[in-house]
Amino acid sequence: MKNIPKLIALRSLRSMFFMMAVSVPFFQSKGLSFGDIFILQAVFGGTIAILEMPSGYIADLFGRKNTLILGTLFDGVGLTFLYFAQGFWDLVLFEIFLGIAMSMISGIDLAILYDSIKTKNNPEIKKKKALSQMRFMIQISAAIGSIVGGYLAAISFQTMIAAQIILGWLPFIVSLTLQEPEIERMDKQGHLKNFKEIYQQVFKKDHLLKLTVINWIVWCHATYFAAWMFQKYWEQLGVAIVYFGILWAIYQFTAAAFTKLAINIEENLGSTICLYIISFGPVLGYLCMYFFNDQWAIVFALMFAISRGLTQVIFIDAINSRVPDKMRASVNSLNSFLLRIAYICVGPIVGLLFDRYGLSNVSLGLGIVFCLFTILLVPKISKTIEKQRVFL
Repeated sequence: MKNIPKLIALRSLRSMFFMMAVSVPFFQSKGLSFGDIFILQAVFGGTIAILEMPSGYIADLFGRKNTLILGTLFDGVGLTFLYFAQGFWDLVLFEIFLGIAMSMISGIDLAILYDSIKTKNNPEIKKKKALSQMRFMIQISAAIGSIVGGYLAAISFQTMIAAQIILGWLPFIVSLTLQEPEIERMDKQGHLKNFKEIYQQVFKKDHLLKLTVINWIVWCHATYFAAWMFQKYWEQLGVAIVYFGILWAIYQFTAAAFTKLAINIEENLGSTICLYIISFGPVLGYLCMYFFNDQWAIVFALMFAISRGLTQVIFIDAINSRVPDKMRASVNSLNSFLLRIAYICVGPIVGLLFDRYGLSNVSLGLGIVFCLFTILLVPKISKTIEKQRVFL
């Protein structure tokens, strides 16, 4: 259990990302268009996609602590490089550094979290509560980081990046203190057999797990696109950059509250109602960004935060609780790989449409698209949940 507070501290420090709330103005200050920004995010996602599966599989075979240490090292190096970055291609290299770091951290930290909880009394509940606490602290840290980042950016972007470098090396120090959990390992010689077993586990053995992965990918995208569109929307409303951090913090605090409430909401309302809240939140959020061109859209944007808060606990726990310990890092990496591939295919298109047709039209289009996804996906997974008589 000693790993739990350390992992929460590590993820909290990484989530205190000062530039997130002002990333669009920051990238624009370097001469980038909105389409360029989405291409950068595709580079970031592509780097993760290439390295995600190998890093997760290596962590399952040889241990997760060393992989996490290496990931936090790349984080520190990437942020240090950002201080000197100028222009599009320097920022591409920065995104590659961060992509390498994320591929070695994302999913592996969750694997250590779940593996570190060894108890005979309600282990699944305790794991879910630990996940909820981690996600809660991640959102709170992101909120604090956005407030601080907004004020630092008002001084200068370089001041903001310098502060981020100092903070960015702390997770590396924390990672050195983790303990490697003792679990069953996959066969180090039978790689083909291992890959087949992972594939069978996710896509063949458990139909509900497969549906959960698909829904997780879709609704992560639903809130991810919005996060990048908010800042342009605030600009159009004439919001000063110093307030960007405060607005982003409100979003993060709301998401944090619903990560904390997720377990109780699911137990009291049921998984099906939770799924509809998760799916309709972004739909209503995008439509409100289309129909309202004033402060009301900022209020309605909190529906994205509610959806994200529930998604980060309910779907992630549903995935991690349904896979064996020995392949948990690999399965998490596979899921992240699929998420990044989907973004690489769709993200740049959304960015180009944004540059050509503007925020309002793209918001309407995304609202319609995710409404169709709600109709296609949610009834199917809800029917499976009711048939198996389980929580998601």
